Amino acid sequence: MKKRKSPTPPAPVAPPPLPVVQQVARGLVLALGVTLPLFGGRLFDWQTGLVALVTVLAAGLFVVGGYGRGGRGWGPRAAEDWAWLALLVLMAAGILWAPYTHGAILVVVQVLSYVLCFHLARALLGGRWGEALAGALALGGAIVAAIALREYLQTLRNTGSVEWRVFATFFNPNLVAAYLLVSLPAGVALVARYWRGESATPPAPARGRGAARSPRPTAAGAPREAGTHSWARPLSVAAVALMVVALPLTGSKGGALGAIAAAITLSWTLAPAGTATSWRLRRSVLVLVAAGIALSLLAPPLRNRVVAAFSTQSNSAMFRYYTWAGMVRMIQARPLQGFGPGSFEWSYPPYAETGFTRLGHQSYLQVATEAGLPGLAAFLALWVLVIRALRRRLGAASLPQPPLPTGEGGLGRLLPCAALAALAGFLVHNLVDYSWYCPAVTASLFLLAGAALADGEAREASPAPVRSWRRVLALVALGLVAVGLSIFLVAQTRLAATSAARGAGDPRGAADQATAATRADPWDAEAWDMLARAWHGQVRDPQRDTAALAQAITARRRVTALRPSDPSNWRKLALLYGKAGELDAALAAAGTALQCNPNYLLGLADQARLAAQAGREELATASWQKLADLYDTPVRKYAALEYPDPTYLFAWDYLARRTEQQGDPARALEYRRKMAPLLANILQGSPEVQLLMQTMQVLRTGDLEALKLMAAQTAEALGKTGEKTDAEWVEKLKQ
Repeated sequence: MKKRKSPTPPAPVAPPPLPVVQQVARGLVLALGVTLPLFGGRLFDWQTGLVALVTVLAAGLFVVGGYGRGGRGWGPRAAEDWAWLALLVLMAAGILWAPYTHGAILVVVQVLSYVLCFHLARALLGGRWGEALAGALALGGAIVAAIALREYLQTLRNTGSVEWRVFATFFNPNLVAAYLLVSLPAGVALVARYWRGESATPPAPARGRGAARSPRPTAAGAPREAGTHSWARPLSVAAVALMVVALPLTGSKGGALGAIAAAITLSWTLAPAGTATSWRLRRSVLVLVAAGIALSLLAPPLRNRVVAAFSTQSNSAMFRYYTWAGMVRMIQARPLQGFGPGSFEWSYPPYAETGFTRLGHQSYLQVATEAGLPGLAAFLALWVLVIRALRRRLGAASLPQPPLPTGEGGLGRLLPCAALAALAGFLVHNLVDYSWYCPAVTASLFLLAGAALADGEAREASPAPVRSWRRVLALVALGLVAVGLSIFLVAQTRLAATSAARGAGDPRGAADQATAATRADPWDAEAWDMLARAWHGQVRDPQRDTAALAQAITARRRVTALRPSDPSNWRKLALLYGKAGELDAALAAAGTALQCNPNYLLGLADQARLAAQAGREELATASWQKLADLYDTPVRKYAALEYPDPTYLFAWDYLARRTEQQGDPARALEYRRKMAPLLANILQGSPEVQLLMQTMQVLRTGDLEALKLMAAQTAEALGKTGEKTDAEWVEKLKQ
């Protein structure tokens, strides 16, 4: 019987080259991987718009390059795609009832940019290009870490403070930690890839006598690649080392928890399950995690916050507790529809038990408040399905793979490992923070996850052509979004020019720039707010500059029409009415501000001042008393920012003088005793803290002089008691 010959494996076929426009799209995606932390981490609207515009342009180029080619990635083709679609549809529907339409649209476009990052990376970054993306993310993480280390060392040299938490290029230190949790696993994957020169998909062995001798295999059976790793290995190790050192300096407890989750996930997936290598790796990583926790506690920014977390007086932990309790009440109020995307800042204050916050410090609850429980279900389904897809890709990468053409290798199973680790860190971190709302973090995460699920160019082509009408529809939709974003960014440049003119002391130029911004984007409340500020800056004498005052009032009223639940704008409108002498309108606007936010300290203070100006002493006393009563509640105890708030001092000062006039000196003395510690804290505080209070508009022009007068009056009153404790406060107030 004739022995059957085993079939010879087919020779690898090189994929057709991508069109030039799709190669440009790939370049934009890779550039995003490096630059996202540089222009997407401050939570400014223009940053969100710029990230979205770049992703929309890349998607448009990808669609244009697909003409005449079969292609995968057109429309939903996997379970996670349907979860994306459900989340987008639910959030887009919420625009109809959101309290601020312009902001809601911007949030939906932000989520759309996440979708596009995921799909573009999945379609364009297969094989070696996934390795390039990992390098881009590691480079971005190294840049952020280097900036953070420089900031920490410079602060240490200037102030001697070892407790400084680094901000780098982000809105706050927690977001720095969140970004490092995404970029660090990508760097670790590169280190694992280059440490021994291992290739995830080894080329087919040469056959026959005349074939060239194969390179000596490594311990993993892959050939060493000469020359490739001589520079990549030290760079990847240096990038990882920088990020590892910078992460504890963020002082983020959520970041520490996310790092533990990411490290454990990476150790459980880096080597195939059941092998001796996997067991050694898991044991080693668990030991390293324990050592890392111990060493991280030596970093003062993190050590002090971890110790404080176990105290019942922890501001951070208790602030989150009360904020989450308010968010639960929001969900109970609107469980199905939510309040609309981007609505948290404008819908949360009536439900708040503590100080104001722009974001909820818990992404899952915040998504539920904005998109309802159906939106939360789609949100959770997205993560489950992406993780399932990555686990399947991880299992497929562990099987013997057919040979790929030259240049089609890559990180193999290491990239899905890195994506799973980044996802684990991200999901744990968002239990206590809001990095989902930061484009630099979330877009980078979905670039990594998409690249880990990419098929590679050799298997990208599909014989079934895509219908032209789908491409045309996609191009029209992307074009409309790109035009809208371009107009929005033009208006944002005008707003930047407005801020520059105001800073240069040119209120008229600021008004011209802000007017141009409102013409470019008349639905942006921020543009009208800047216009109101610019006109208000021209009011020197309310009796004489009536035209500028009227223009400022008109701009403020436009903001109330666009964003009717913004308490800050209602308060500012009340102050403008007060300057114009329209006290009834001023008190009505101040009352609306307090309806939007019942615990609004500045709103209560200004309502009291306007009531006194209108001769309504009962309302003034009631407002000051309500403000003073908030001092012993979570509103003061667990505020978002830990700085002394001077607003309470004005309430106590008024009540002290009022009770003295009513013949109750004992009660007036109690108010003065409450004032002494807070007065000493503010007046003897650092200039940095005072500058922060001025930036937050808590400390206004002339307030410091008023506080010094209060300190003198308080010292005089306490000096008459003859008690030792009062005498000590007198000495502190006189310093």
